[in-house]
Amino acid sequence: MVVTSEDAGCSVGLVVDEITDAIEVAVESISLQGGGNRFGVLGTAVINGVVTDVLDIEGVTATVDASYFERRLLSV
Repeated sequence: MVVTSEDAGCSVGLVVDEITDAIEVAVESISLQGGGNRFGVLGTAVINGVVTDVLDIEGVTATVDASYFERRLLSV
C-alpha cells in the first residue's frame, strides 16, 4: 500500500505494510506529545479517542531525497 501526501503541488508516496485508519487533520489543530526521539514520528496525539503516532513525512522524505523540498519551494 502507498500513503500519499501533497504540499504546494508536489506529491510524495510512502510504502507501508498496513493502514489501520486514515484521517486528514492539520498538525496545528492537534496537541503533539513527545516523538523527538523516534525517527519519522513528529509526536503522539489523541485523535478520535485513539493514541496515534503522527508521521514526519518531511523528515522521512528528506532522508531519501534532500532536494525534494528545494524543488517544492521553487514551485511555489
